[in-house]
Amino acid sequence: MNRKTLLIMLVLFCSTIVGCKKTYQKGETYQKDIDEIHIHHSESGQRVPEFKIDLKNKKFWKYTSELGPNYVERNVSSDNEGYNFVCDLNDEIIADFLRKSARYGLTLWEESYVNENVEDGHQWGITVLFSDSTTFNVYGSNKYPEPWDEMRDAFIILTGEDILLIESDWLDK
Repeated sequence: MNRKTLLIMLVLFCSTIVGCKKTYQKGETYQKDIDEIHIHHSESGQRVPEFKIDLKNKKFWKYTSELGPNYVERNVSSDNEGYNFVCDLNDEIIADFLRKSARYGLTLWEESYVNENVEDGHQWGITVLFSDSTTFNVYGSNKYPEPWDEMRDAFIILTGEDILLIESDWLDK
């Protein structure tokens, strides 16, 4: 092999390696790395309902209890972490959901959304577990990120249930 051919091969090899490298900047995540999404809502300190979307195993789980004096907290040490199985998830719908969650920046939302002018009301939290064992957490109290309603629709299509429960402009109604 002559030097020119060797040099061209070396340049191509290096550009391939650099082109394939996945770079993460602070706060940046990739939706395809999501293994699970946990969503909870709470009222008066009682976390109900709670949802677990297991994208890795293509399963949707739910926990519900009565609010008030008959409230029973989810037993995380029981079978399936206290969740009840709802349904299997479809590959195509999961792929569509991941595209939408990337479009609406689900894993780039701020850490918290809190409306200081409202007491009680609707508290919510989302935890995303990634395949590399890292997590992303977001919490809200009577305030929602701008693409809340779009993500609400995406979750409905994914799970068949309205797991975000509320339109972001509910306080204006």
